[in-house]
Amino acid sequence: MLVMGGRLVFFYPVLREEEFSETHFPEHPCFQLISSSEQILSSRYSRVLLTMVKTGPYTEEIAEVARTKHMEFKENHVKWLEDGNLHSAIFSPADAQLTEAGDSKFIKDPKPKYRGKYV
Repeated sequence: MLVMGGRLVFFYPVLREEEFSETHFPEHPCFQLISSSEQILSSRYSRVLLTMVKTGPYTEEIAEVARTKHMEFKENHVKWLEDGNLHSAIFSPADAQLTEAGDSKFIKDPKPKYRGKYV
């Protein structure tokens, strides 16, 4: 429904990691990324304001490719749910992963510091 040349603006959540400085933003054959602006929320999380402009019409071929990708995602998602790994893969704390790796120099204090009422 977006007109040609129209802009789509949205926030995209990002996990801030020093190892991976290159962030992969969503792509679409009908849109071109024209701007990105990061807002740092904490030492671990941020969000990026993405601005995309519509450069082409949404065709039946694009719709078919999207349906195929959606079905592949759905099958993988259901598989993860059946295996019981989805929740632990998404919500496992980073400190637990670092402890398992034996890298104790990155372990933080167990008690989080108070950072203000609205943080």
